[in-house]
Amino acid sequence: MIDQLVDGWAREMHPGLMDVAVAEVVHHGRRCVRITSTHPDRRADFLYHEVRVLVDEELGLPVHFEAYAWPEGPGSRAKLVEEYGYSN
Repeated sequence: MIDQLVDGWAREMHPGLMDVAVAEVVHHGRRCVRITSTHPDRRADFLYHEVRVLVDEELGLPVHFEAYAWPEGPGSRAKLVEEYGYSN
């Protein structure tokens, strides 16, 4: 998961072309940092509209990943297309 995150963010992280939000959350009883990256405008070189990653604060490792497809039209919600997680 770490390699995929590094590759994806290196390819898609462009200042001004994505929004990033960071929040503290609890996931499976563990304190995590949730990083949400969103591309407001669709481009051919962007794989997902939005990606959410949870990083365990104590371990410093990603423990959950969600990827959302581009919304089908104005006012529609982005659909979850990939989800991976670790609980132990």
